[in-house]
Order: sequence, then structure tokens, then C-alpha cells
Amino acid sequence: MFVKKFIKAFLMLTPLLGILLLIFSVFSLRNFRGARKWVFWLVMFFWLVSTRPGAWLLMKPLENQYETFQALPEDKQDAYVLVLGGGCNTSGHSEYERLDESALRRVFESIRIAQMYPNTTIVLSGTSWRGTCDVADYGMAIVKDYFPKDRIKIQYESMDTRQEAEVFKLQFGTKKPVVLVTSAWHMPRAVRNFRKLGIDVIPAPTDFRIKPGKFWVSDILPSANNLRISETALHEYLGILYSL
Repeated sequence: MFVKKFIKAFLMLTPLLGILLLIFSVFSLRNFRGARKWVFWLVMFFWLVSTRPGAWLLMKPLENQYETFQALPEDKQDAYVLVLGGGCNTSGHSEYERLDESALRRVFESIRIAQMYPNTTIVLSGTSWRGTCDVADYGMAIVKDYFPKDRIKIQYESMDTRQEAEVFKLQFGTKKPVVLVTSAWHMPRAVRNFRKLGIDVIPAPTDFRIKPGKFWVSDILPSANNLRISETALHEYLGILYSL
């Protein structure tokens, strides 16, 4: 698990571009043939994925696959509401600060859905792959303020999406429907992993990164936010390929 995560960290867009730019810049200084062209095209690629149109082109196909959750059919209202883990850290004065933005949005979407259907049970999942924190524990500290303990469950030892599906099946089985709560950009990969194991999931995407709005001339300028969106999207495409 650690080796896989370590390799994926280096395949993330920003470090990968940085490493390639450094390598080809050194080659360029040493007058290697073609190195300057590689530097130019890497810079152009970096510019493209750092713009709003570039981020939109990469992220929109992921977030467009599933609509936001509206309602459960009458025969599926005795369901699990499964919250897939996001990121977390051990700093901060409260659990709200210890969960990253994606994890926090997932938790509050599960609360919204569970409040609509009193027969549902919230299941919190996720362990930091570095072993420093448990997303599920921090989520539990928030959810328990809204629901009694008998409506909240935790599954541990789930460090990636595939493990979350496997552990859920072992712990809760496949008889009851599952409202799957995760980020919109992560939902296609999550649905694929759960349905491969025969788990009936109802997608409930949240944490959308692409916001509707008009494009402006300034949108063709690079920004750190657009680069993060592009990096997240490319990471998901790699994850989908890995899950095939």
C-alpha cells in the first residue's frame, strides 16, 4: 500500500511536471538535441492545465456522470449512507479543522441525506494512508451531534477506494442498498469499485470543483486553483485505469 501511494504521489501532475522540467532544463543547458523543445512544450502544457478552460476540459467529464442526490425510492429507504474518506490531519482545534475540505463536504452531505430518511444508517469510512489520522473518527465526532449512536457505524482499515468497497462488503454485506457519498470527481471510480463487488450503490456526489459561470479573458491566465483541479482530475483518470 505504501509503495503504491508513494509512486502515485510522484505521478501527480505538479511534481511530475516539476521533475520533467528540471531534467529537460539540465539537458538544455548541456545543449542536448531537442531538450529546448521539450521544455517549451512542458511549459505550454503547464499553462494549459493551469487555466480555467484546461481544468474544465479535464474535470467536467468526471463530474457530469452523476447528478446530485434527490430522493430514495420507497423500497430503498432502509439504506446505508456510506461516506468515503477524504483527507485529514492531526492539527486544528476541532474535528472540523482536521478534516480537509472534501472530507468535510462529504460528511455534511451524509447528514443532509440521513436527516431526510430516519431509517438510514450512516457509515463513516477512511484511514489516512500515512497512518497519522482516521477520517472516520473525525467524521464521527461531527455526525454524533446530529444523530444517536445507533444510527452511526465506522469501518476502519480502508486506505483507498478499492479497500473501502472490500471492507464494506465484509462488514455490512450486500443485502441493503447503499447511498454512496463522495466527491463528484471521485464518484465514477467509486461506483465502479463497489458495483464490481455486487454492492447496489446509489450515487450521491458532492464537493463539485467545476462551478457554472461565464468565461472571462482572465480565465486563460494560470492559477493555482485551476492547477489543483487539473491535478485532481488526472489523478482520478489514473485511478480509473488502475481499477479496470
